[in-house]
Amino acid sequence: MDISDLDPIAATAFPLAEIIESSPDFIGVADPEGRLHFLNRAARRTLALHERSSLGGLSLVDLHPPEAAEFLTVTAIPEACRRGAWVGANFLRMPDGSEIPVSQTLVAHRPGKGEVALLSVIMRPLGGDQIDAARLVKENHELQAVLEEAGAGVALVRAGVFARTNHCLAGLLGRQLPQLVGASVGTVWPEAATLDAERARAELPLTRPDGTMIWIDVSAHRFGARAEIWVCRDVTDRHQREAELHRLANFDAPTGLQTRHAFRQTLAQAIAQGGSEAMLAVAIVDLPHFETVAESLGQRASEQLLKTLGQRFSAACGAWDVAARLSGHRFGLLLRPVPNAEGALHRLQELQQALALPLEYENVEFNFNPSIGLALFPDHGVVPEALLRNASSALLQTTREGGEALELYSSAISERLRERLALRSDLSHAIENQELFLVFQPQVDAGNGMMVGVEALVRWLHPRHGLIPPVQFIPLAEDSTLIIDIGDWVMCEACRQAALWREAGREMKVAVNLSARQFRQEDLVAKVTGALRLSGLPARLLEIELTESILVSDPENVVRTLRELKSLGVQLALDDFGTGYSSLSYLMRFPIDYLKIDRSFVCNVTSNADHSAIARAIIGIAHSLGMKTIAEGVEEEAQAAFLKNSGCDVFQGFYFAQPVSSEVVQDLLHRGARLDAGAFRPRNRERTVLVFGNGAAVREDVRGKLGQEDYHLLVAADTAEAFDLLARFAVGVVICDLTDACGEAVDLLHTLREMHPRTVRLAVADPAAAAAISRAINHGAAYRVLARDCASEDLCRVVHESFLFYDRATANERLQAELRHANDRLQQLNHELAQLLAERTQRAEHDEVTLDVTREMLMAVPLPMLGYDAEGTIAVANYEAERVLAGGALLVGQSVVDLLEVPLVLLEASLELPQALEIEGGEYRVLLRRMGQQSRSQGTMMILVPMSSSHDS
Repeated sequence: MDISDLDPIAATAFPLAEIIESSPDFIGVADPEGRLHFLNRAARRTLALHERSSLGGLSLVDLHPPEAAEFLTVTAIPEACRRGAWVGANFLRMPDGSEIPVSQTLVAHRPGKGEVALLSVIMRPLGGDQIDAARLVKENHELQAVLEEAGAGVALVRAGVFARTNHCLAGLLGRQLPQLVGASVGTVWPEAATLDAERARAELPLTRPDGTMIWIDVSAHRFGARAEIWVCRDVTDRHQREAELHRLANFDAPTGLQTRHAFRQTLAQAIAQGGSEAMLAVAIVDLPHFETVAESLGQRASEQLLKTLGQRFSAACGAWDVAARLSGHRFGLLLRPVPNAEGALHRLQELQQALALPLEYENVEFNFNPSIGLALFPDHGVVPEALLRNASSALLQTTREGGEALELYSSAISERLRERLALRSDLSHAIENQELFLVFQPQVDAGNGMMVGVEALVRWLHPRHGLIPPVQFIPLAEDSTLIIDIGDWVMCEACRQAALWREAGREMKVAVNLSARQFRQEDLVAKVTGALRLSGLPARLLEIELTESILVSDPENVVRTLRELKSLGVQLALDDFGTGYSSLSYLMRFPIDYLKIDRSFVCNVTSNADHSAIARAIIGIAHSLGMKTIAEGVEEEAQAAFLKNSGCDVFQGFYFAQPVSSEVVQDLLHRGARLDAGAFRPRNRERTVLVFGNGAAVREDVRGKLGQEDYHLLVAADTAEAFDLLARFAVGVVICDLTDACGEAVDLLHTLREMHPRTVRLAVADPAAAAAISRAINHGAAYRVLARDCASEDLCRVVHESFLFYDRATANERLQAELRHANDRLQQLNHELAQLLAERTQRAEHDEVTLDVTREMLMAVPLPMLGYDAEGTIAVANYEAERVLAGGALLVGQSVVDLLEVPLVLLEASLELPQALEIEGGEYRVLLRRMGQQSRSQGTMMILVPMSSSHDS
């Protein structure tokens, strides 16, 4: 190729072209990418190229060994393009593979001062000192190669500029190597601009051009006066792992709140930063029953509820406050700063209201009333441990007082806590010191008042403090494993005492309470079995009482345990029903015998419409599921009468007897004591009218007008007396005076409509009570309102009509009750049938398994055995019989006579049995047994016993 052929640099001056062609130096032209477009004669001779041959895409990089080529691409060409020229030493690779040192000049050409279009390349062999310099250049290239193989980012930094680096570091920084060499560190990596080599090592963040952020570990070493060697490694993965570990260690996953450990550290930092002048508030929040509900709903629901709680805590926190989850249902809160104790209490009251709002999951609402204990810095402690301990003490005080409270720590609380700890220590020795004893509260039949059982209650006679109330020491036991030891003792002692009553001639059922911790024992059934066996008490005389919280904790395991207990023959009762979180769908699965109506519903059952409705509903649920009911806390005749008339089966409470000793129970049994009171008398058969009013004149007036009629008149001056009479008597008509006790009378009428809907409600009033009259009629509280001065005949007529209405309602209710009773009985029978079918199915499955096992055992017996019917047809034969008698073929269906060639009559006649049979060369003794003596099977079993031990059987 002639230089005149080059375009766009045409030979504008032929002498210049001739000079270039005649020059002994290596001269060429290349584009910025290094592709060669021209080589002069000297260059072609050097490369052994024909003068007219095409360059064929030959690149400037191809003319150098690898290290020199990379240096040319990374350093020399970019430098020439940037500065206009580059001059230095390099190595040229010869056609025979040898390398010669050359001086190399690169000149950039910019047409019209635009982008670089071409590069002039001039090379000349070196000699003498120049060769040594070239060797240095080669060594430099080799050093660059070593840097590339270092496996880490390496850079030479001079005066804050990247003087040299490798591709690894360029990749870490998200740059191209030509862009990086000569660039300012502050521009490329601002976080490293102030890195001091004296620090030796640092981990610095870097935001790359694409926006990703990584962490780089930098080791800096001083190199000369103003140079540094940096060795860089990507440690982003480790930082992410450490960040994740930090998050897991310091933040609770479900709630997003801090953990206990992180909360303590935050509290310590806040104390250190604030000094002794700033007041801090530390609160511990407890959500009773949360874990029970969460466990009953499952993991997914639990996490959702916790997430909602975390959001509420976060929303309640100020800018500098911190919330933490300390345990399953306990949370910590750091409030800072707070002006005083009143300010902290006010903020916690707001939090309490926020947390008391219902939590919803799948359209079901759950309420958790929080208890909060509060301690202040520096008043109640100057270190985190003291503040947390005192806040816990304050929380414990709220729990003892019923929860749903907010308590500020005080020294009195600390003193009470120390007393509790001392009492717990004494309780741990109460059993071995024989300080515990049992009392028994009788349970009476609602139908006849006879005592049908007792509930065993534990008491503690302390050697110094005397009788300790159960409400004081039972919670201490439940907070530790002491409740298990005490519960085991109560179980054994109650069974022992009931066995003694039985030996004395009177059987009496005894009820024993089980705590949740006791019920979760794996050996619970074994312990109950041991207590019954040790005492000799029949299982039917033991009743085990459970709470609703036990049932919802783990329904599947609960059902299994309850069925195991029922298999022993004990009775099961569900205590405090209606106060917890049990599901009716679960209740149907539990083999419960009794539902106990909680005393909180019984105490106002005669005067509170809601409580009376709940009591009736529990009774109805129990009867529909084939269960009975026990009402706790029955203390008045009216309560007993109301519950009896509502269908309750058993009473328990002070109305019959307080908890008494075993000797008193023995005496009651001996005397045949019964509850002989009005509640057990037949209900009055007279037509009963109740007159309510404060004015004696009004009551006498009504009495006088009705006196000629055959009515049983009752008079009440206040609502308490009215409710008592309504519970004890079948009142058909109530006449209320709307004058002196207008508001009270109207309230009574409204309550009667809910609690005694059959009772007809009348009112007498003056015209002045028009507003109350209107209100009573508009709300349906009064059936009719009469004028005070109405004639006796009018009052008697209205009362007579009211009783007709009452009689119809009574007849309808009686019919509905009979229908309900029949339906309940039908449901009970269905329930019993379902249980019977389940038992029979289980028994059939067991029998089938037993039959399979028996068949397998029979088939595996090493003696020939077969069974045949009256005609001699073989019905069953084991493997050995088939092997010996048929060579392994099936025998079933063949005739035993044909098989053995012995008449059936000889086989059946024991006196004519042959002594031996010869089969396949072996002698066998024949043993026959008639079937059907101990089963319903018919036929004969034959066993062949080898007569010689040497016979191969």
